[in-house]
Amino acid sequence: MGNINVDLFGWDTSFGISFQQANQSIVDQKKTPTSFDSANPGPGTIKGNWSDWSLTLNGDGKNINLRCPIREGVYTPVMPADSGKLVKLDGNYIEVQVRLAAFDSSAAWYDSTSQKGSGSIKQLQVKASGGTSEKPVASIYSTSISKGSPAFSGLSNPMAEAAVCKAAFETYFTDHLKDFENIFSYFTLNAKADKGHFQWLKATTSEYAVETTGDMDTSIFSVLAMTENRPAPGSQATDPRLLKAASSSAIFAIAKKRFLDKWLLPGVALSNAGTSVDDYFMFSDTLISNNKTLYFKNQVQNKDKRPTTLKVPEGKFNIGTFDNQMEVKFEGASFEWTDGITCVLNYSDYYTLSLLPGDGHNALHVTPVDKLPTIEMSMKVADWRQQRDLWVEIGVSIGVSVLGALLAPALGPLVGKAFGAIADSAIAKAISAGVDSAVVSITEVIEKVAATSIGKVLAAAFETATDFVGGVVDQIGSISAGSKTIGELLGALGDYVAGKATSIGQFLMSKRYLIIGGMIGGGIGVVLGDIPKIMTANDKMDVPNMASLNEFTNNAVGAIKWPSGVFKLSSAQLEGVLLLGGQLE
Repeated sequence: MGNINVDLFGWDTSFGISFQQANQSIVDQKKTPTSFDSANPGPGTIKGNWSDWSLTLNGDGKNINLRCPIREGVYTPVMPADSGKLVKLDGNYIEVQVRLAAFDSSAAWYDSTSQKGSGSIKQLQVKASGGTSEKPVASIYSTSISKGSPAFSGLSNPMAEAAVCKAAFETYFTDHLKDFENIFSYFTLNAKADKGHFQWLKATTSEYAVETTGDMDTSIFSVLAMTENRPAPGSQATDPRLLKAASSSAIFAIAKKRFLDKWLLPGVALSNAGTSVDDYFMFSDTLISNNKTLYFKNQVQNKDKRPTTLKVPEGKFNIGTFDNQMEVKFEGASFEWTDGITCVLNYSDYYTLSLLPGDGHNALHVTPVDKLPTIEMSMKVADWRQQRDLWVEIGVSIGVSVLGALLAPALGPLVGKAFGAIADSAIAKAISAGVDSAVVSITEVIEKVAATSIGKVLAAAFETATDFVGGVVDQIGSISAGSKTIGELLGALGDYVAGKATSIGQFLMSKRYLIIGGMIGGGIGVVLGDIPKIMTANDKMDVPNMASLNEFTNNAVGAIKWPSGVFKLSSAQLEGVLLLGGQLE
């Protein structure tokens, strides 16, 4: 759907189902009381049978509204003038507002993705005790029983009788709400994950919330959770747009901050070989940034094709999520082109995340938004004026290196002309604006001279990226790579990557694929040795060999059980949060 930008209001995760599914669960469990009866017979009493209770569209937050339909029933009037009469209540309803509480559960169920016996199992049910006169366990929100009801119209005092009848139901709900034994959900707290890299998904604190939309199919009942012992926020709320955003009847959502911290951050370190997660920090709820200058030692070539170091200043390498996209951006990246001449570059790229369903294999797919990443060269106006030919030479070299060896001989001469024209225009605009520097888009140059060959440009960059990662895997050793996760191996990359210099253009272009590999592998715990295969499958949309989201999803939803079924994944997307859509089956 895109650009809904839903919110979890400070909670780490939210597992929600539609009111329609919650109500079907009430029917299936058959835990609604079958009958009602006043404690003592006589005037002012009620007696009858219920139909299935159900959630209504009037609840919000922690307040649950239940519609209680009277299948058949009678009320005995209190007025002497109406002695011997019975008021039929068939077809009327009472709507009560209640709250839920988590009780210890003896259910024979546990999170199959956690170690058996770890954690404590809870079940959400109505809170039927501990009420006060100011805050009863159940209060009548609305009812069809009133002085205007046809059933009361023949009585001597319809208003008084309707009030007494309502009071009788208030007493009934206070005394008998416990008879509504429906279990809304089970959940496990403090479970120990079978696989440690999924521990961050396991709830340590949990609550519930509801929110309505005017439609049973999109109104949501959510189990909210905090993980890793983080304190719960003050709000007990869920976003009513979650189900609509996922176009599904059930969702599991992960807060933006957790997605960045636990999924993208490990991927950032992987894509920037030789760095570790300690080199980055959460700048905000939407951004990861480098906390020190990043040195890509001997990974790019200078004018003479000798290895040199690319530097990205502190705070200038950023990765974040914005609405339904992920952005990777670094500015002021510099390397020495030749003695005394430093080249400064900027890079940005955007990606979307989706699910490609297969036969028992739900593949995670990361797709660049644009054909090419944006690569820019920054230069001083004064330098351009004094050494135009030199800077054209640098720009042409970068542009040609982006094209790759196959295209460079044929298209190289066109790059110089295009770069000179685009650079002259950028410098003129800078002078007109009164600024002392300009940026020239290398991407614009490539699009101008190689519009029909972008696929070959990307293929060359992809080959560079996969060769690089494949070499890393071979260097570390197949046994080590097959038995350790990405995070444990990052420190081993530094020695290998030094000396694996490539042209600056191919270095930057291959970043796209290295970042995609990191984005896919970082969160779902893929071992490093699988990254080249995953990158290739992702690029070719080879679903059977793409990274599966199934194990991650099972760990995410495993600690929460809905009585009405098991979550089946059908979609994955970014909507301000990582949003997994599906249904209960």
